Amino acid sequence: MNLHLVFTSPNNSSALRDCLNNFQEQDGLILLEDGVLAITNFAQQSLPLNNKTCFALESDLKARGIEHLCPLPIISYDDFVELTVKYNKTISWR
Repeated sequence: MNLHLVFTSPNNSSALRDCLNNFQEQDGLILLEDGVLAITNFAQQSLPLNNKTCFALESDLKARGIEHLCPLPIISYDDFVELTVKYNKTISWR
């Protein structure tokens, strides 16, 4: 059970694509920093996040003014910490 953290926009990096290529059924994914920009692709149905346990960090969505577009569960920093404890390993993708 891995928790994947994606920090970069899919428009500027292959991090999200690489993460999804390594994603296992029991894994989780958090979009944070510019990684939250991926939700605009998800809204356009070009991001394969369906049937995956995915979250977006609230403060990063708000900082970019896109929290109203987010179809994923939005989490706080406290939730983020809880998830890092829940999963066996955390993998950062940049």
